[in-house]
Amino acid sequence: VFARAVLHHTRDLEGACREMFRVLRPGGMLIAAREHVISKEADLPQFLAQHPLHHLYGGEHAFLLDRYTGALTKAGFSAVDTLAPLQSPINLFPYTLETLRAAIVTKLTQKIPVAPLWRTALGSRRVFLSLLSMAERFDNRPGRLYSFVCHKA
Repeated sequence: VFARAVLHHTRDLEGACREMFRVLRPGGMLIAAREHVISKEADLPQFLAQHPLHHLYGGEHAFLLDRYTGALTKAGFSAVDTLAPLQSPINLFPYTLETLRAAIVTKLTQKIPVAPLWRTALGSRRVFLSLLSMAERFDNRPGRLYSFVCHKA
């Protein structure tokens, strides 16, 4: 089952996860890509206010990460792999690693105007990926994107 940006639109997250589990054959997989996550329930109004389409149709939502993983586990999936926002290119969209690096250099240059220094410091792919890994711990943006790869035994 491939569900791109589906789970955060469901009215019954647990029921949707159970149904996706039900329709899979043993050994099957669910890929739930680009699901909006909030850090605390109080973040939901901020996320909805900043979402570019929510005011047009009201269909957006976001859940706590534990709510997603709990619903998937309770549905019966034997393994739930979680791809965090800065871990996977699918969650970075519309950025790529290269355009994200350029955007970060631009932001840093606005604060401390030494662009060549920033480009050099972030030029190594390995260094940049390490910094993203560290930044992951501090990323609490309401509505950040996670993806899940789930396996049915």
